[in-house]
Order: sequence, then structure tokens, then C-alpha cells
Amino acid sequence: MTNRISRTEAVLSTIERIERLDPLVNAVVVRDFERALRDAEEPHGPLAGVPVTVKESFDVAGLPTTLGLHANAMNVATRDSEVVRRLRDAGAVVLGKTNVSAMMAGFATDNERYGRTNNPWDRTRGVGGSSGGSAAAVAAGFARIEVGSDLGGSLRNPAHYCGVYAHKPTFGVVPMRGHGLPSMLLEPDMAVAGPLARSAEDLALALRVLSGGDARLLPTRRAPLRVAVWPHDPASPVDAEISARVLEVGARLASRGHFVDEHVRPSFDPSAYRATYAALVAALAGAAASDDAYASFEDRARSLDSNDDSRAAAFARALVSSYRTWVRRDRERRRWRDAWRTFFEDIDVLLCPVVGTCARPHDDPPPLGDVFWASLATLAHLPATVFPCGLSRSGLPIGVQVVGPELGDATTIELARLASEELGGFLSPPASFGGSGPGRQADALATLPEQH
Repeated sequence: MTNRISRTEAVLSTIERIERLDPLVNAVVVRDFERALRDAEEPHGPLAGVPVTVKESFDVAGLPTTLGLHANAMNVATRDSEVVRRLRDAGAVVLGKTNVSAMMAGFATDNERYGRTNNPWDRTRGVGGSSGGSAAAVAAGFARIEVGSDLGGSLRNPAHYCGVYAHKPTFGVVPMRGHGLPSMLLEPDMAVAGPLARSAEDLALALRVLSGGDARLLPTRRAPLRVAVWPHDPASPVDAEISARVLEVGARLASRGHFVDEHVRPSFDPSAYRATYAALVAALAGAAASDDAYASFEDRARSLDSNDDSRAAAFARALVSSYRTWVRRDRERRRWRDAWRTFFEDIDVLLCPVVGTCARPHDDPPPLGDVFWASLATLAHLPATVFPCGLSRSGLPIGVQVVGPELGDATTIELARLASEELGGFLSPPASFGGSGPGRQADALATLPEQH
């Protein structure tokens, strides 16, 4: 039987672990240990005494929110973001904030202020972005629960690279107030906040807290589930090993009595779907840009050859698109959302890759199409859960994504739990990092008093 320790002891143990091992990872870049120890002495709520961290882009009263830029060093929050307030109200102990991609843009967690975050599985490799520090912190045992954000896979890609669980909620379920810089758009289109953890159970608990028990969320769809499997697509190449793991998850679920279909797909063209997503993301970026940046975007768009129909040109034009163009793109999105609703009349969840490769070496450019699998859920405001399902032949984590209907968050998390029963769930990083090698890790996070 596991020995239980006090909540203060658990927080102290986690702080010691961060101080000892984070120099290898560089995940928890803003620390608030003194306040955390005070908070640990007053346990209350469903997350009483649970050590958590949050992405650097979320305001924490008294701490800077810089998005990795020296120019924002004086932007010190005067109050907690809404997600931090909800975590504290539930009794969680906020240890600090985790590293991000500069301005939350790009696929690598590296910036001028805090530097680069390394993958606990292989420190020569990256953790993705922009919630890369979030996933690394959970994988390394620096937090039991973390909160990140997601627009282009910013929660899901790092979870896959680092071998942890993550949940992108249905759009609007978790409030984004207090996320980003004061000059940035408030609760922008498609962007969400969501939890990362080491188990599906912890994801479910965190989502209940972060959503405020949102009554709109549908009850869990019970087994047997109707599962579609989409392992690869010409629109976005996927390593054969990752595609095979998606198929294996489907096969394991079928062996447990779930209905699995490897051929059914939503009724849209993947390339057109991706183009709509890219255009709306570009319009969002243009709207959030400074006047000087927007003027440079306009100059770039005017300089393009009228016959240039490349993806880069389309993105450049969309950065400065008119409201009329945005409305037309949004109309396309509504058609895709209707296609998903029709799809989910006969299917409960969709299994697919998170991204096309495992964690890549630092400075490797991302392959084209890296956001396609993330865009499936993002464009249509759907929930998606990422869960770890073993290692590649080279010893790197592989995650699988499960997408569900709007407000069907509980079912995607439940599918992740069911898959974990078959494939083993979270594995600790190797002994070279400071763990005991791949396997279940017994540390302070595993010995906390049970939460309810």
C-alpha cells in the first residue's frame, strides 16, 4: 500500500524536485514557492494541496506575464486570471508558471527571456509549442496538473511529444480572461484554455474545476462506443509508426467490444478544411497585430504576384483580409461544423494522430501540414483529448488524439481512460533524466491524499 504524505510535504517534495531537475529541462521559468507553501497549509476543495503550474501566458497576481519577451518584463499582473482563480478556489497550490514559445507563436518553446525548454525524454529534442513548458513540467513531475492554451495544437502537440495527457475543451467552456498581454484580443476565436495531467482521471477533475462545472457539458457516453479511426491522410503525412499506433488503439478497443470503423470520414475535403482554418487563424493574427506590424503585412500582401497561389501567399493575404472575406470564410466553417454534427450522429468519437512525427531535434523545422490534425477540432470548436500510448522504436512518446462532438468533452476523456487500460497510460521519462526509467513513477504526486 502506498504511504500517504501531508499536502505540505507533497508541495515541498515537488519544489525540491523542480530545484534539482528543472535545470535540465527549463520548464518552470517563473516560481512562486513561498506563497505556494503558505497556500499548502490551508487545504480545501477538490484539489486541496495539489501542486499545479500554469502557462506563462496566464496572469498570476504579483508575477510577470511576458510571453517570453524582455520588452514585457514590467507587465506584472495585479490579479489572477480566471483559470488561476478557479484553481485556487478548488484548493490547488500554484507553484509557478511554465515556459512558452515567444508570443505564443511557433512550434518550439524557446524565447529571448527564458530560453529553451528541453524534452525530459531526450534533452536534444524539443517539446513543441506554445504550451511546451506545460507538457514538460507534467512529464518531469513538476506538477500534477497544468493549464495551457491551444489554437493550433499548442496543448496537444507538446502532450504528444512529452508523453502526457491533455484536453482541448469545447470552445467557450473554460474562460480565457487574464490570458495574454493587456493589448491582446480578449477570448479570441478558436483559442481555448485546457488542462494537462498524467491521467485521464486528473484531466476530468481539472476540467470540472476549470469549467466551473459547466452544465452544458454532455454526460459521458457509455460503452460500447462507436469509434472512427483516421490514421493518416495525404493532406498531412504521418510517420508510419504513429499511424500504426492509431490503428492499434482502434484494434484494442474493438477487442473490448467497441464498434470501430477505419473508413468512415466527415464529409469535407481535408485540403479545403485546412485552407479555411489557416485563413481564419491569419485573420486573427492580423487583427491582434500592432499598427506597424499590420502595415508591414499590407506591404507584403501588395507585393505578391497575383498568380501566386501558394500557402504562404494565401496566409499573407488573409492577414489583412477584409471583414467581408472573414464572413465568407466563417460561412465555410459553419458548413464544416454541420458536417461534423452529421458525422457524430452515427459516431461517438474519432481517433487520429496528434501530429506527424515524434519529438524532433532542437531547431529542426516543422514539416508542412503540422497543424492539420490539430485543426480538425479547432476550426469546428470541438473537444479533443490526447493520451500517451507507448513509445516509438527510438524511445520517444507517441500520443493519439480523440475528437468528439461539441460539449462531448467527458466522452473524449473517457475514451482516453479506456485506452490507457489497454496501453498502460503515462510512463516516467528515463533514468538519465532523474527518474527510474520508463514506468510508473512513485513520487510526491503519487502519494498525495486522495482527491474527491
